[in-house]
Amino acid sequence: MENKRQALGGLIACGLLAVVTVGYLVMALGLPSGPENSTDLGAGTYPVWVGILLAALTLTMAVQSILQLKRAAPGRVATKRQSSDGRRTLVTLVGSVLLTAAYVAAFEPVGFIIATTLYLAVFAMIFRGRKPAGARDFLMPLVFGIVTSFALNALFVYLLGVLLPLGLFGF
Repeated sequence: MENKRQALGGLIACGLLAVVTVGYLVMALGLPSGPENSTDLGAGTYPVWVGILLAALTLTMAVQSILQLKRAAPGRVATKRQSSDGRRTLVTLVGSVLLTAAYVAAFEPVGFIIATTLYLAVFAMIFRGRKPAGARDFLMPLVFGIVTSFALNALFVYLLGVLLPLGLFGF
């Protein structure tokens, strides 16, 4: 019974993620993808690929939930640990969707570097798998977010020639 509830929760989460993915892809497809008959990448190339990856991962998660639903024995009852793991997974998924929506909303006004740094740092903390114990558990994800966002900014600006939003502080 609990396994079926967990699988149904996964399917509901997939439905929510699918709605967000479709919205993201619609917005990404509205961005310029580059001049016709050119190998230059436009501002929309990377977001479209991220949307395609998100769609593929959502589909994979939906298939896993459907298979789990089919395998769930009607008389089996999950242990407390399995039940809390399912709840934690659903909370993580919904939190990830909300965090991604906040990132998309903050991308233009705050700027690429600040928005991406915070987004990656929070994601690293969410998926660490344990509760933070000290300052290092906050510092390492923040360093990861800073280094990654500056590296991505350099990649887009200097190698691909794609300007990213500067935001409030001009960087």
